[in-house]
Amino acid sequence: MYFFVNDQLSDEHKLFISCVINAETSLFYAYREQFRQPDADALKVKLPVDSSGCPDWDYMQSVVERELATADIKFDSLSRVVGELSTANLGNSR
Repeated sequence: MYFFVNDQLSDEHKLFISCVINAETSLFYAYREQFRQPDADALKVKLPVDSSGCPDWDYMQSVVERELATADIKFDSLSRVVGELSTANLGNSR
């Protein structure tokens, strides 16, 4: 298993980059055709850039934060529904 060691990038930046890598490689690699270190070394991915052509870290951060917030809302809603269904089923079993 490979992991992303870099203390200068936030967890959100790392998550964005790992999603980009997954999107680029998922069609070509499966368990049988494993993604190995030489593949990682040769991989080139496109990241969003700012007006000066540098990686737009603020944009990447905001995208991941927004997606995580949306996921939290959906998870909370689902948990509430599952809880209501469980309560309703307990009431029906008596």
